[in-house]
Formats: sequence, C-alpha cells, structure tokens
Amino acid sequence: MENINTCAMAYPRMTMRWSFLFGVSRTLTRQKNHIWLRYFSANAISHISSNKKEFVRKLSSKLNDPDVFGTLSLHGSRGSQSLDSINNQELPVDEGDVEEEKHLSFQPADRKSVEEFEKEISQLIEKRKLKDALFCLEVTMKEDRIQPSIGVFSLLIGACGREGYSKKAFSLFNQMKKKGFDPKDCHYTALFNSCANSPWKVDGLQRAKILRQQLNDRNVLLNRAQYHAMIKAFGHCGEINTALQIVDEMVSNNLVVTTESFSFLLQACISLPEEGFARAVLVWMKLRNMRVTPSIFSYNLMLRTVRDCDAKDVNGQQNPIESVLLLEEKPDLQANSMLNQSILSTSELMIVTDQLTVRPNLLAEKIKSSNIMALTGLEKTENRLALLGGIEGFLEEMNKDHVRPDIKTFSLLLETIASNPKEEKVLMEQMKACGVIPDISFLNMFIKKRQFRQDYSGAQEILSYFQDYQLFPDIMTFGVLALGCRTLPEADSLMSDMENAGFRVNIEIFGCLLKNAIVRRNCFYIVDLLKRAVKMNLALDEKAVKLLDKFKRETSEAIAKHDRGLKVQKVYGERGFRESFKIFCLEYKPHMQKLELALEPHPWQQYRYNLSKERASDPPCPPLSKKTVQNKK
Repeated sequence: MENINTCAMAYPRMTMRWSFLFGVSRTLTRQKNHIWLRYFSANAISHISSNKKEFVRKLSSKLNDPDVFGTLSLHGSRGSQSLDSINNQELPVDEGDVEEEKHLSFQPADRKSVEEFEKEISQLIEKRKLKDALFCLEVTMKEDRIQPSIGVFSLLIGACGREGYSKKAFSLFNQMKKKGFDPKDCHYTALFNSCANSPWKVDGLQRAKILRQQLNDRNVLLNRAQYHAMIKAFGHCGEINTALQIVDEMVSNNLVVTTESFSFLLQACISLPEEGFARAVLVWMKLRNMRVTPSIFSYNLMLRTVRDCDAKDVNGQQNPIESVLLLEEKPDLQANSMLNQSILSTSELMIVTDQLTVRPNLLAEKIKSSNIMALTGLEKTENRLALLGGIEGFLEEMNKDHVRPDIKTFSLLLETIASNPKEEKVLMEQMKACGVIPDISFLNMFIKKRQFRQDYSGAQEILSYFQDYQLFPDIMTFGVLALGCRTLPEADSLMSDMENAGFRVNIEIFGCLLKNAIVRRNCFYIVDLLKRAVKMNLALDEKAVKLLDKFKRETSEAIAKHDRGLKVQKVYGERGFRESFKIFCLEYKPHMQKLELALEPHPWQQYRYNLSKERASDPPCPPLSKKTVQNKK
C-alpha cells in the first residue's frame, strides 16, 4: 500500500517534469527546423496540390472497401475539407507555446527589421546626418546580420549624390548590384548628381564618362530626369560641348526640352570663366528659337554668367556675340562718315548711329543690331550687363515673359552694375517699383560694394536701411564692415559692437582686419590682433599664417636693401616704422607658438567614421571657397 501511495505521489511530479521537457524539446525542435521548413514548405505544398486530384480519386474508389482503413473523413456526413483550405488555414496557437518561444528564443528581442532600418536611415538623411546613416548600413546592420534592401541603397546613393560624395555613391551602387538588385532610374540620376557635385572636376568627369558609356553600351532608355542629371554633370565639369550633345540626344529621343533643360545648360556655361558669357548668349538664342519660355531661374543664371564669366572667343574662333549681332556682315565705314569718329566702346556701351544712340538686348526675341559696328571692353561686368539691356532692359524682358524678379535677381544686379551712386539709385528705384523688399544678404552686399570702392561713409549709410526694414545685423554684416576698419581704434570699436550683439570674431573677420593692418604696415595693429587671437583661442587658417610670414619676410628684405643703399619705399627707412617692426618681430614668434593652426579639412571627412584605407586613395584636397562660419557666444 505504501508503494502504491508513493507511486501515486511521484506520478504528478514525473508528469510535470516530462511535460516541461516535452515543451522545451518542442520549442527547440521548432526553432531548429524553422529554416528548412520555410525552404521545403513551398515545394511540398506545390507537390501535394499537383497530385491532390489523383490522390482523392484513388481513395474514393476504395470508400466501400471494408479492408481499407482511414477513409471516414472523405464522407460528406463528417464534412470534407480541401487541401487548399487546409494550407490557408491558420492553426490555433497555444498561449503556453507563445510564452515558451518568448523566453527560449535565441534571437535578440531588440533586433530591428530591415524596414525599421530603412526608416531610421531616411530620418538621418533628412537631418543631413549622412555619416550616421552610412554607419547604420555598414556597421549596425552588419552586426545584426540584416541584409539591406534596395530601398536602403536608394536612400544612401541619393544622399551621397546630393552631397557630392561620388566615391561612396559608386561603391554603394556596386554593392547593390552584387546583392542581386537591378538598378533603377533613380540610381543613375543619383550617380550623375554625385559627379556634378564632386569637389574635383577631373574625377567627376571621368566617372560621368564611364557611366554614360556603360548606359549607351547596354542601350538603356533614359528619361528626362536622367538627361538633366547628365547635362548637369558634364556642364559642371566643364564639358559644355558634351552637354549640348545630350540636349540634341533628348530631341532625337522625342523628349521635350524644357526650361529646366536650358537652366542646366546655363549652369554649364557658368563653369567656364573664360568664355561662359559668350556661351550663355548662344544657349539663350537656342532657347528663343525653340520657343521655350524662360523662368526666374533662367534669368538669374544669365546674371550669374554676367557676374562670373568673361566673353572671350570660343576655341579661337570669332566672338559668338559678334556672330549673334551679325557684325561680320556690316559694311565698312566710309571715310566721311560720322561713325568713323567713334567706334562702339562698351566702356560706355554706346552704339553710335547717324541720328540716335541705341542699346542692344541679347535677351530679346528680335535683336536690333543693324547699327552696331564693333564691341570692346567686355571684360567688365557692367558692360556685359549693358548687352542685356542694362537694369531697365533686363527687367523689361522679364516683364514680357511674365516673370517677376525676386530678391536674388536684384542681388545679382547689384553685383554686376557699375560701382557708382547713380546706378545704385536706379537699382533701388526699380526694386521699389517691383515691390521687392531687401533682405539682410542684399544689404550686406550693398555695404561690401561700397567698402571695395573705399566709400566708407556711404557704407555706414546703408546701416539706416536695417532700421527701415526692421532687420538685424548678422555675422556677415560685421564681416563686410571689417573691410573698412583701417585703424586699430576702428577695429576695436567693431569688435566691441560684435561682443554687445552676441557674436565673437571668427577667422574670416580676423583675416579682413589682419589684411588691412598689413596693407597699411601698421605693426602695432598687427601685434594687437595677435594678442586678441591668443586671448580668444582663435585658430588661424593657412591663409592668415602665409600673410604674416610674407609680411615679415618682405619687410626684413626691404629694410636690408635700404641699409645697403638700394632703392625701396621711404617707409622702410623711417625710424618709427623700423622700431615698430622690431617690436613685431619680438612678439611674433611667442604669439604664433600659442596659436593653433586650423587646416582645411578633406571635403569627405565629415562623412567618415573610420575609413583609413579609403582616405589614402582619395584625391588631394584642392583649395576650396572660403565659407563664413557664424560663431555666437
């Protein structure tokens, strides 16, 4: 009896133990077979479906056979169910099994899916955090063993293209193809954008040529967006002829050439500083001939060519502007003609005729050039603007095309007009008539223009516009005001105003003050600036260091020549200057040892986290354009 009771007591414990072990075994078996189940399930189901009819037919033939076992489910009285419904039916899940899988699963509970990674990368790109987005793909997803989708590659290739990170864009494109994804239209567009935005024109042009050749070899049909990206890439890299060929290719492929297409061509002209304006005139003529209406971007780009580009002959041929004006067909001037006394001089840009003086407008649909004899002086921006009708003529053509000028238009006009109060007054009157309100950038440019012509009192007058339009100075305002600080008291007053406004001196403003001090050979001014730089922990850039070294070296050589009796400027023989220069030499080395040197970073360094091998193969960093960095307290 005791044995029976002992067995009865042990039975529940054994049952619980075997139940637990059976549950663990069932869970582990389910996880172990999870992979091959997914692989063979499709084949098994398809095989069953194909033989289902034959299988049922055989069983039905033996329904009435008493020796056959297991045919009861085929009777209609018990209900029948097809294999398709069984396959699609979701089996009931036991709550205990769910809990066991949750605790016994070997997958990390916090592992993200590829969709979640794609969403995270998209958010990082929107915040312009390309470095973190690349880290998410190349490190985090690899650690979690998540295979990237084509959406992840599309996001990152597009972001690298917009930032000009051409090397990484092409690398991601090759990785995407190795993983079996077929390239889409957006990928080719992004690759051409990366070539266009690359800091190195040679590298970008080489990549663009290879990519275009591959597309041609594969007979890939391109859309308008891809053609525009190609025009942008070759145009920014200086291949204007290739860009024009691409436009002709668009026409041959029955793609409509739009205003945007010509805007990319005008951007290509801007990349040619020697002949860009002449090329832009030809592009504009083609725009008019194709009956394409220009937009505000087209007009602003034309102003950029006026500001940034010259009008020299193209490939040693005749000046294209003269070809547009048909000057080669004009008859020779007669000796007794009034025109012999004055040939067209674009320093005044007056077209001398028998009775009146006219100005051509190369933007118009019909150019009046019958009385033009010659062109000179196109190296000046105001003369190139005069060929487009001047301020009034330019705005008049915009009005004919129903295009309203914006603040960017007037900012570009301000940079291209002659530097005199008369032209500036006309510009402000036209600006008021068009209902355009100046912004802080326009007023800063206005101050800069007057500073460059040494109209320091006129530059101070612009400050009254800040109150009229309720604008507040920014760091750029103090930067352009620094151009007029000729003496140490003026510089001291400027830096005090900056401190009161909540700004601190940056390297750009320091460079302006230092240049003014060196030009005027004011050694006490220079020493004071060095002391302030040490006090503010300001890191000097390479340009400032070279400026100081050049001043020290050339001044020492000039004083030595004066002592040997050679002819130099009188200032090098003055006692006061020589004593101040000695003080500068004594203070120069100790202060330079305390200052740090801020080297120009590699353009792609901001997107890297640890790519030493890639960095070694990158092209050297060229001198980039100086950017003003706003440093607030």
